[in-house]
Amino acid sequence: MKEQLLASKLRMPDITCNGINRPELLDRIYQMQSQVIILHAGMGYGKTSLMTEYFQTYELSWGWYQLGHTDDEISRFLYYFETLLQRQVSRFCPHQEVSDWSGAGTELVVHQILEQLESWEGSLNIVLDDFQYIQNPLIFEFLTIFIRYMGEGIRIFLLTKGRFPGFLSRFVFQGKAEILGVGDLRITKAELNHYMQAGKRKWETEWDVEQILEWTEGWAVAVNYVLFYEKESKGNRANLSEYLFYELFRFLSSEQQIFMTESAVLTTITPAICEMVLEEEKAEDMLKYFVNQQLLTEEKGQGEYRYHPILRDFLCSRVEPQRIEEIREREARCFPVPAGNQVYPCHTLGHQKKPERKGMVKKTPDIQRSFQLSCFGGIQIHFGEEKNLIHWRTRKTKEMFAYFWEQEEERAISKEEIMDALWQEGAGQRLESLFHTTLSYLKRAFSEIGILDLIQMDNKRYTMNKQWFHSDTQRLKQMYENWKNSMEAVDVEQGVQELLSIYRGDYMEELDGSWVVASREFYQRLYLQCCELLADQAGSQQKYDMAVRILEQAVKLDPYSDSLNGMLLKYLCAMGEFQIAKQQYERYNRLLKEELNIGIGRQVREIYQNTIVRRIG
Repeated sequence: MKEQLLASKLRMPDITCNGINRPELLDRIYQMQSQVIILHAGMGYGKTSLMTEYFQTYELSWGWYQLGHTDDEISRFLYYFETLLQRQVSRFCPHQEVSDWSGAGTELVVHQILEQLESWEGSLNIVLDDFQYIQNPLIFEFLTIFIRYMGEGIRIFLLTKGRFPGFLSRFVFQGKAEILGVGDLRITKAELNHYMQAGKRKWETEWDVEQILEWTEGWAVAVNYVLFYEKESKGNRANLSEYLFYELFRFLSSEQQIFMTESAVLTTITPAICEMVLEEEKAEDMLKYFVNQQLLTEEKGQGEYRYHPILRDFLCSRVEPQRIEEIREREARCFPVPAGNQVYPCHTLGHQKKPERKGMVKKTPDIQRSFQLSCFGGIQIHFGEEKNLIHWRTRKTKEMFAYFWEQEEERAISKEEIMDALWQEGAGQRLESLFHTTLSYLKRAFSEIGILDLIQMDNKRYTMNKQWFHSDTQRLKQMYENWKNSMEAVDVEQGVQELLSIYRGDYMEELDGSWVVASREFYQRLYLQCCELLADQAGSQQKYDMAVRILEQAVKLDPYSDSLNGMLLKYLCAMGEFQIAKQQYERYNRLLKEELNIGIGRQVREIYQNTIVRRIG
């Protein structure tokens, strides 16, 4: 039974039907310096077929482990993993039996394996396919140690969909691991052009390259369907609807199935619209679940979601026509399209069309909150998927926008105040000219994307209409308040990803005016407080390794913090890393003495004396 099982799980899949060659992507993988390559994308993006093509193209040695539901058990996982190594590494012997699996037992086994590999001089590529089935912390711990100390001749490829394996984040930060995501795995126009020109199509299709990519959005399984099966009238090949049903839809609960099908009918998918129209209180949770599990669902920004067009067609086909009409009528009643809203449709931005000035109807404030303002890591303006919409004609144009944004809501500022803040040198008419020129550039830049009333003047004082924007600063503040009030409900791994997606660098880091310093320090402190909350939540769930990773990043930003250093020592000790904790304490002590000429605070000293010194002396 075991031999039959091994034969099926440790064999490279026989992929015979991915006709589109991807030499540039294969070469990119081959040239990567990292020892761990993570292919992270949903179903149908060709992860498995890409890897089989990779090994066939470069004739590399490989060991393949096809994971499933039953492999999320440490002894079973290691049985297959070591069998894989036995097939490739001469004189390799499996580990000694372990009676009681624990963190210590796992560490013992992995070091036994690593010791045998130290003297081995060969090369090996290990593929862990469908890694999303692994959720066992002991397996994560085994792989963490193995990856950390494995020799240079070993490479690991993890093929996974759904939630990103959080334990790999450390290796991504360290540069030991790289990620190929959905954007990397989509079929490109160049690849499809090459295939079409080579005349390899099994079926003649009336679709050209642009039409195929527009419909499929580069989703590999759909591209292959168009090229190979679109005109096949008979046979045993599953069509796309059957594929979506068996690979995605049938695994959802009945509640999720109903919600997904009915929400696909909506013109715009947001939690608020779903709650009002579909009367579904869990709308936001379900939409986030679909995104996290990579179920062909994405979050566009500003709380709006979308399904892949092919998935949306499939979902709508499962809703009765009468119910479709009912949903759309209810949506139109609850969320009518305001007069003049057609002036700024989303797709006009995609085609870079500028709105006409004459007869333009301005939107009301509650409709204006449609642009995303990013302040962390530099100032950028987005609209949905459109990035960097504003062309700043001069540096002072961007600074003037930032200065207006810095002011409190509704606060009017004088021309003199603006000139004093932005121009430290100069006088008289020259400053007046610079001010009016820069203000003109600012207004013109935003009028080109449809914002005509950005800056308003009343009684020779100026205000900015901020209601046009959602900002990442608002998101960070809201995130902190939510976490502070109900941290126990936060998923730590998702929280880390959300926090990193917001705080991508210092607040308005490209600006150096004294007027921005206070806000920069405020948001940095807010970010660090979020890190502390996340680390505490990870610690309460005994995810000490994750708590340490969070705090290591936070300490890099504020190395003088007693609170952060104390928490870092605490969770290093909880992991049993007493020697590393001692080294961290000594580094912190030297830093305070050399840089600030002060000693370590009482709380950190007590952790050192009561935990570290008692353990290792």
